[in-house]
Amino acid sequence: MEITKKVYSAPEAKELLLQAVDEIVSLLGEDSYNNPELITERLTGWASALSGPLYDAIGYEIAHRHVQGIMIDVWVGPPGSGKGTNIDTLELLGKAYAEVVSQGGARQLQEPMHTNLLNRSLDRTVIVTGTGGMFNKPTGEYVELFGKLVAVIGPYVASGGFVPDAMVSVLTYLLLLYRLTQNYQAIQIDLVPRTRQQFVEYQRLLAAVTKQGGKITSSIVILAALPDHILEKVTRSVSQYNSDAIEIGKLFAKQMNAEWYLALLDGLKNGPERSSLQRFEAENVLLRQLFEKVTDEAKTLRFGAEIIQELETIVSRMEYRFHQELEEGKDLRPDAFPTSIVKRLLVYVTVTAPTFYQESMNNNQEITFYVVSTAGTPEEVAQGLFEKVLGNSDTDDVWKQVKVYAGKVASALVYGKRPLVDDCVRAVGGILLP
Repeated sequence: MEITKKVYSAPEAKELLLQAVDEIVSLLGEDSYNNPELITERLTGWASALSGPLYDAIGYEIAHRHVQGIMIDVWVGPPGSGKGTNIDTLELLGKAYAEVVSQGGARQLQEPMHTNLLNRSLDRTVIVTGTGGMFNKPTGEYVELFGKLVAVIGPYVASGGFVPDAMVSVLTYLLLLYRLTQNYQAIQIDLVPRTRQQFVEYQRLLAAVTKQGGKITSSIVILAALPDHILEKVTRSVSQYNSDAIEIGKLFAKQMNAEWYLALLDGLKNGPERSSLQRFEAENVLLRQLFEKVTDEAKTLRFGAEIIQELETIVSRMEYRFHQELEEGKDLRPDAFPTSIVKRLLVYVTVTAPTFYQESMNNNQEITFYVVSTAGTPEEVAQGLFEKVLGNSDTDDVWKQVKVYAGKVASALVYGKRPLVDDCVRAVGGILLP
């Protein structure tokens, strides 16, 4: 396939994405199951050849279609850390504020809160790479775009193949190009980049956009289920924390490969048929045993207790989400059960978090990093996020009231009370009117 620098139409950008998927499927032929290492090498080569022209094309697109520039927010955090809730909260209140300001005579907030909140009102889209998105159980539009890919990626990975970082980046940014042609100005990405190599590709993209004359504002929001006082310790000792996180991952891997764990897991898989709730509870018992063994071994690590604490917090939140979705009769995600949850958490702890904690300390001039605690209630998390991402003024009474309603909106979203969300958004409009 050929990618050139031009202003694409939406159908043209979509066709590029579909063509890329077809080429990947072709590369993932029958040989992939016999020689996954060879196919990984081919996929990497294929993606690496496309990345440069693609990044230049995105830069050209932004420079000529979005002359005022675009915003890209990358949201980083383990499952259940509140990414979706807080993305929605910022957007809802940004739109409420923009609507009132557009009417004239509003009580405008001080800078930088005024501009930052207005920016959150821009038409935005979320690029999803995980469940419901590119590689796992696609839904909605993702079925048409990536359905062919999902059918072959599963067997390839099961045979020992590895989805290359370069390929993930190319697919993500082809979708980004498509979204740009649909005139979205604000792009929320969940969760790429997630490895160090993907972060390098992201920096290449930003550099290419600047080189082509495009304007881009980029931020990475790291949501950590740790209290603020622990996060302060982490930022003072990032290298030690990252080292301990990797060791925690090794401890979990050792226990998950131990005979006791494999025997119990096999018993769950091959035992009597269970309802979803019974399966969850049985797996949860096994997970608690796993945590007990790892916790004992982690005591010698400086940050061992803190890392275990964050993992247990996330597991508890995922348990709440599972029961909520079960009560509401929603289709349960295939990775919503404890033995799958812990695998997802370990990828985050050992790969993603170390990458971004380290990068947040590197004084990157192109990207603004925010590290936000999600250890509190939804209200506390939303208010803390507002202060870090949008700015803060203790002397602005209107801003204080907006923050209070931000917390109420986030709480209503978490607990599924949509009418209350609408009431809170209207109340914010009332605060801002003279």
